[in-house]
Amino acid sequence: MDHPSAARGGHKQRRLSADQDSAPDDDVAASDLSPLGVCLLDKWSWGVLSAPAVQEMAQAAKLNGCRQPDILFMASAGTHGQHQGNVHRDLMKKYCKDMVVPEAYITEIPFKVLDEDSGDMTVQHLDCHMLLPHDWLASLDRAGCLQSHWGTDRVAAFWRGQKANNPKLFQNPVTEVRDFDKVFIPLLLHGDGARYGERTSVMVYTVRSILSLLSVNDSQLLLAAVPKRCRATGASDTWDAIWRHLVWSFQAAFEGRHPQLNVDGQPFAQGSLRQELAGKSLCPNTGLRGIIWVISGDMEHLANELKCPHPSSNQPCGKCRANVTTVPFSDFRPAAKWKATRPSPLESRTSPPSAHIIMTVPGVVAQTFEFDGLHVLELGVTSHAIGNAIADLAYDVLPGTKSKALAALNKEIVNLYSDLAIRSDCRVPPLEFSNFCSSRQEYPVLHGVKARETRYFVPVVLALCLKYETADVYTKHRTAALRALDHMYRVIDAHPLFFPDTDQAEFKEQVETFLAHYSWLAKQSMDAGQNKWSVVPKHHYTAHLPDQTQFLALRASWTYGGESIVGRISALFQASSAGTAAHKTTKPVIGKYRIALNLRLTLQLCSSDA
Repeated sequence: MDHPSAARGGHKQRRLSADQDSAPDDDVAASDLSPLGVCLLDKWSWGVLSAPAVQEMAQAAKLNGCRQPDILFMASAGTHGQHQGNVHRDLMKKYCKDMVVPEAYITEIPFKVLDEDSGDMTVQHLDCHMLLPHDWLASLDRAGCLQSHWGTDRVAAFWRGQKANNPKLFQNPVTEVRDFDKVFIPLLLHGDGARYGERTSVMVYTVRSILSLLSVNDSQLLLAAVPKRCRATGASDTWDAIWRHLVWSFQAAFEGRHPQLNVDGQPFAQGSLRQELAGKSLCPNTGLRGIIWVISGDMEHLANELKCPHPSSNQPCGKCRANVTTVPFSDFRPAAKWKATRPSPLESRTSPPSAHIIMTVPGVVAQTFEFDGLHVLELGVTSHAIGNAIADLAYDVLPGTKSKALAALNKEIVNLYSDLAIRSDCRVPPLEFSNFCSSRQEYPVLHGVKARETRYFVPVVLALCLKYETADVYTKHRTAALRALDHMYRVIDAHPLFFPDTDQAEFKEQVETFLAHYSWLAKQSMDAGQNKWSVVPKHHYTAHLPDQTQFLALRASWTYGGESIVGRISALFQASSAGTAAHKTTKPVIGKYRIALNLRLTLQLCSSDA
């Protein structure tokens, strides 16, 4: 018999026993999270930290004296780190026991796969994991968070705000649905690509309600993402196959019922969940349905992926018949020919700007494709206007050598940021000549600067233009162009959903004023043989913005949110790509994303954009 004062085992076992005695009970509420616990779980779910790293950090916090129940639980995971392979299981059991996000939808699609023996690329039909829009709608309804997550308490107000002459409503099947203004959530579909790793990138499609007030990480929901390197093209195109399933799902979201048949028109497998749900309401708790109200993205993506007119083509615009020669897109006079070629709603229905399968989704019409403020303005005409104004000052106005002039300019910019009380995270870094033009032989344009930094650079550059304005008419036009651009942004920033009629009139006036002064500067420079104030298709798209903002504010459809979540998804691919073939990454990425969204929903971690 052991002596009563003796402890069994050696010092390691005694320490482990003490740790186990201090571990929290499984009955501790998963929602009782400390700030550190929230941070660790969030970084784990988004692939920034591995599960064992979470356990190690929690253990370190515990040894440092932390006694928060959630930290003690994380520290105890995987038998206090002895079995690291079980840490993920323990975290899932504790925090993701009841998943409220939809299950991954798995279907075979064509992938381009590297044959390791021959080194050739072959096309194989393999599993692809995605999340379907109608499943998202059903899951959010079932979890009771459609209102908090997608702002559905604002649905009626949104439809009341629609004007009768909105061309989107012309012959739109949504108007044939009884009480459509009470049940349809207006959705924004966004697509874009992003790099991950050193030599590859991923194509991502997401969806959100334009009524949501939550942060993009919570409200912009992933649908499908595939590495570009494994995309098959031609007759067996990877994204053509994916779009068949997305269109099928969006049709179900519009109808408000689970599909009766699968994507091939066949009955679901006997005894499957989809067979059990077939024909039933998607949202029995709310009766809500979904309609794609906006398709947004940069123009090259919309052209290359969704078959809209390409900005570099002879006819670069889907909103009119402007071209490079006979109906110049660069003409911004009141009587410009292209203004008479804007199609009527009926013409838009009979000759839509795209032949993509997405046009078969009920509610998707020509006007569903909208110009995006981020790409048309910040990464377009705003960058051109700022680049030219800065180049004028650095090359032609400020004294001294080029380097001294630029140093003086950067100093003035810093002072103006302070005077205008512009937040530090919205400021451009110190400029190099490569940020706008390396020589006067280049057409100036601001680049290498984030879109939000570009937007908040406008009042600074306007102040510089005012300071250095002279009696020369050129400088007066330059100032007038920047002043109009600044006024445009003031209207844009003031309204998240609709422009009041007075502000809509002001926005239209300022757009026309900006383009008029910019055109004068462009012609003056061309006549003088100078490479300045170039006119590109994005100036033409800007001219269309007042037509668009009659019915929806730019903030409601811009791609800031989409760009952000695409970056998040590309980081998930980066975290999932080590040792995994590209065509197999959709499974771990969708798995990690489901964990991330489930945590944010069930633990009430969602944050507001306000």
